[in-house]
This record gives sequence, C-alpha cells and structure tokens, in this order.
Amino acid sequence: MDRRRSDHVRAVLEDMLGARYEILDLHGHGGMGLVFCARARALEQLFAIKVLTPDLTLTATARERFRREARLAASLSHPSIVRVFEYDETGEFPYLIMEFVRGESLAHRLRHEGRLLPEVTRGMLLDLADALDYAHRRGIIHRDLKPENILIGAESGRALLTDFGIAKALSDSSHLTDSQGRPGTPEYMSPEYAAGEQEIDHRTDLYSLGAVGYTMLAGRPPHQGNGYLSVVAKHLTAEPVPLRQLVPEAPEDLVAAISRCLEKQPERRWSDARALHQALAREAGEDEAVSEELRAITGFGTFVILVLLAAVSWAARSWSSGDGAITAVAAFGGLLVTIGFLIYARDIAAKGYALRDVLRVSMWPPKWWGIWWPRVLRRPGDVWECLPRSARLTRVLLTLMFASMVTWLVAAPSLSDTGRSSLRWSVIGLATAVVVIVASNLVRSRTRRFPMRDATRLLFGPTIGTTFWGQPHVKAVLGTRAGAASACAAPVPDTIRGILHAIEASAQELSGSARAGGADAADAAHLLVDDVERLDAEIENLTRGADPEELTRIERRLAELSDTQQDAREHLEAYAKLMRAQADRLEVKRLDRDDAAGTLRSIWAVLEQLRGTPDGAELLQRLQSLSAAARGRMRVSGVPH
Repeated sequence: MDRRRSDHVRAVLEDMLGARYEILDLHGHGGMGLVFCARARALEQLFAIKVLTPDLTLTATARERFRREARLAASLSHPSIVRVFEYDETGEFPYLIMEFVRGESLAHRLRHEGRLLPEVTRGMLLDLADALDYAHRRGIIHRDLKPENILIGAESGRALLTDFGIAKALSDSSHLTDSQGRPGTPEYMSPEYAAGEQEIDHRTDLYSLGAVGYTMLAGRPPHQGNGYLSVVAKHLTAEPVPLRQLVPEAPEDLVAAISRCLEKQPERRWSDARALHQALAREAGEDEAVSEELRAITGFGTFVILVLLAAVSWAARSWSSGDGAITAVAAFGGLLVTIGFLIYARDIAAKGYALRDVLRVSMWPPKWWGIWWPRVLRRPGDVWECLPRSARLTRVLLTLMFASMVTWLVAAPSLSDTGRSSLRWSVIGLATAVVVIVASNLVRSRTRRFPMRDATRLLFGPTIGTTFWGQPHVKAVLGTRAGAASACAAPVPDTIRGILHAIEASAQELSGSARAGGADAADAAHLLVDDVERLDAEIENLTRGADPEELTRIERRLAELSDTQQDAREHLEAYAKLMRAQADRLEVKRLDRDDAAGTLRSIWAVLEQLRGTPDGAELLQRLQSLSAAARGRMRVSGVPH
C-alpha cells in the first residue's frame, strides 16, 4: 500500500469520523485492509479502525466478507479474541471499529526472533485454543489462522485472535471465494480446505493452529514451496519434517500435541479445541503433561528391556548348561513380551501419535529414578542437565557401580577368578569414590547452611518433582539453560535493565564468529535501553500533564457555555486542544517505547538461541538485522550514538 493511497484513506476517515475520533496514525495493513489507530474524543480511549482496502471496495464478495467479519466478530466476547464494536459502510468504503491492542503480531515477532521458546509457544497455543473453543461452540470457524492474524499484547503477553474476514458460520451455506479460489494462506491451510471440500468443520482450525505452533517452535511452516499449488500439494501428500528432529529440546507433550493437530485426516486430530487445551495445560503437581493414551505406556518399554535382558541371561546360562528346554522357554517368553509391547505401541500410535514418540515415552524412567539415563529419553521437566557437577558425577559413579554389581552377579559363574576379582575391585573402587564425593559435598553443604535432607536429595534423589526443585534455595544451586525444565530454565528478564544484563551475559558466552555478533548486539542493546529510559522519562512528564478527567471537565464546561461567552469558549477550546495534542504525543511515545522494548526482547531471544547453536548463520544474520534496526531507531529519532 503506497503512501498516497493510505493518506487518501486517512483523509476520508477524518471527514467521516472526525467529530467522534481523532485519527492518529497508520497502525498496520494486510491483504484485507488498512488499520489506523484513533482516539475516541468523548471517551479518551484508543481504538483501531480497520478499512477495507480501496481496490477491493468495488468487489461485492469482498464487501460481503468484510461485513461478515464485523457480524461474527462482534458476537464474540473473549479475552483472546479482538473485540469489534461498530461497522458501517457510509462514505467511500466500509470500515469497522475494533479494540486497540498495544503490541505486535506473531508474524512480526517471528520475523525478529525466528522461533520462540517452547514454554512461550505453549502459553500462546493455550490462549488460542481457548479462543477457538469459545468460537467453535458458538458455531464459528475462523478458516484463516496464521501468524499475521494473531496479536501479542505488549504488557500481558497474551495471544489474541483477530480477522474473522473469511470466517464461516457453520449454519451458513454460502461459499465466498475471491477471484483466485478459496480464501486463506496456503502455508496454514488444512488439507481438506486446500482440496476444496465443501463440508469442513472446526477441525480445520485445529490443523491451522498446529501449523502455527510448528512455525513458532521450528521457525518455519510445516510445508513450504515455490508457489500456491506447490504448498497445497505438500499439505495433501507430504509429511512435515518431525519437530523432534528440528527442536530436540522441546517437551514431549508439546511436540505430540502439535503433531496430532497436523494429522491429514480430521478424525485423527484432537476432537475439539478444548481437548487440545487440556493436553497442553500443565496441571499443578504434575511432572509431565501427556495425554491419557501416552501416560498408559509410560515406562513400559523400560520394563520390556529389563525382561529381555533377564530372558537373554537366563537363556545363555541354560544354553551353557545344556538345558535346551529352559533356553527355549526363556527365548519364547522374551519374544512374546516384545511382540505384545509393539502391538500395544502401534495401537496407541493409531490414535494420532507418531510411533517414534510413543516408543520414546515408553522409555521414560520411573519417577523415582535418580541416576544416569540417556538424555533424549528423560521425562519433560527433568533437571538432570542443571544439577551441580558434583551431583551429576555422584550419580554417574553410582550408575557404574550398580552396573558392575549386576554384571558380577549375572556373569560371575562364567568368569575366571581374575575376571571376578577385577569386577569385585571395580565395585569397591566406585563405591569408595562415591563415599568420598558424597562426604565432601555434605560437609560443604553444612558449612553453607544448606539443609542436610535437601543436600542428600540433591545428590541422590529423583530428578523429577517441581515442588522440591522449584524451592528458592534449591534453584540457587542449580545451573540455568534455555529450554530447560521450569525449575532451571533461563529466567525471562522482567525489567529493561534485566534484559540488558541477560544480553551481556549471553553475548559473553558466545564463541567463534558468533562472538563478534553478540558484542555488536550488546552495544545496540545499550542504545535501546538508553532510548527506552529516555522515553520513560518523557512519558512520565507527559502523563502528569495529560489528565483525562481534566479534559472531560473542560469539555463539559464548554457544553454549558452560552453563545455570549465567546471569550471563555475560545480560551477553553485552546486549552482542550493543547491537552488533546499532549495526549496524542503521550500515546505516540508509548508506542515508540513498546517498539524499542520489543526489539530489545528480540535481541535477547535470538542470543538465547545462539547459545545452543553458536554456528547458526541464520540466527547471526537475524541478530545483525536487529542490531541495525536498533541503530536505525537512533538515527530516525535524532539521538546520537
């Protein structure tokens, strides 16, 4: 949309609505229209005015679609759905007046950050699933879920769904399309919608939400191609790259929930948005959030492996003693248990899960487990990676000691005297090392006044359990890392200076070619913080002079003046005009401040990702772009740097 056209639209709006609204600035634009920020003169509140793009106003289909957006959206009242208050078609083009959301679109954030942290993704999906559940139960499906139609509140961080321009009431038999076919965005279309099926239901939105969730985690849509038809064909026939392969640190339940949304057959997806919401929600006291189907197989694979080891050991000992019958029984028993397990796992996978994910969940350790376990098979919320080095060393030595003891007990009869002696002394040596390390750690904990019971659990206890690991004095001795369990995840800074300190710390941890980019980003972050603090000071000064109640009193006084009190009227009108201008400057400063703070948060998020992948060329390029944008802000505002 060129500048002249947007200026024309603004001029027409001012003619039509100038008595009621003061049009402040162009806030955004998309395929369906322009969005202006406006202040209601009577209420002294901000609203968004969405105008149908002028080149679409002559299309009857576009007008009807726009009218439908107003009618459907106005019937919805939910914290995660942008409210629509008014619709009209007077003048040159139709418009609607909406709730103003201070913040940014999900598309804008993804362009800056590339991908989002798993817990941020979970929170947004929970908001959107709740909003969809509300809309679906009122007979409305959205049909165009995509990052551009999702807004993120600057203060709350809540995800809000907007743009019901092509939403469809389930009771409506009309089928509106544009000149290019079915409306929507191919990267986020469900297969049945892309194929042109007329009978679609709420599960098409679940597929689109899954595609949005995939994009938030992976930094790219599940399917991409060279053109509309190429992308649509992939939705119909191809499977996306598994999220586990792209984001190995993402929690198992989050990956499973998104993957189930992306099933090509609607009946294999979640039954409704409420079921998806329940699968995503972490209930208080739970160590992992998985569906009932997956929870039923948790640990089953570990049990099968133990049975197989026992069967193999039994069969080997029986074979060496010449007892063929017992060997056959042991082998048959192990084979039977394995086949039964695989059939059970396949049945669960048929309910909408990847078989690989089912097998991984089946290999989770018991909740009481505290020693070594393969990292990729640990439960979500496991704090192993964040334990102090001494605690991990103690647990690894214990694992080796127990393995030596089991080997000794099982293999001792077939070993020579030298072999048995070696195993015996390895067990004794490992046990001695454990005793020494544990004793030194307990003494150190006592000098630091760390409770003895907690010190013991730190060394031996289960690595699952949010209550213990979330205690402040325990969290203080844990390490932190991005994407870890909540007890030891890298904390999200909640102040501007806190973000700056986190950026500096992350930049110092980078190495190689990433280190220079991190240092440049830290310098840019300093400029942003200075700009935010300057804006905060200006906002504070303007806030003291912009009193909405005072302006209301002045306007009430103006209404009471008679025609003979012209001098008083002119004086009060000049004063009211000055106060409105000050209120407008205040709002512009706030929007500018939110933009600077958002860029600062994006720099921190990209640096957190770089800590895990220091050679990420794409992340470095995004970091350089953010640093350049920060310096560009300084040049535009005239602030020296």
